[in-house]
Amino acid sequence: MKLLTLMAVFLLSSPLQAAEIGECEGWKEKANLFMNWRQQGVPIADAVKDTAGNISRGLLLRAYAEPRVTDFQQQYQVIDDFSEQVYQECLTEQQETSE
Repeated sequence: MKLLTLMAVFLLSSPLQAAEIGECEGWKEKANLFMNWRQQGVPIADAVKDTAGNISRGLLLRAYAEPRVTDFQQQYQVIDDFSEQVYQECLTEQQETSE
């Protein structure tokens, strides 16, 4: 009986965890896009017009607070680092709120 209860809890929590990870993947993609705009020199006024929601705009402003780099290879690294940092922060936040 305990095994069935444990399996039921595990199966019911899996979709929730998948949804949380999917949400973090979405934020990672936004972070990638925003930092891409930043590194490509898109004016912040144009970027804000294409960004809806206060949380998204906060992430956009965070990306634009970072310096631009001119080296193409470094741009990719900066974009990857930023999006991975946002993803990890999201996972940590999700984990803290589920405890």
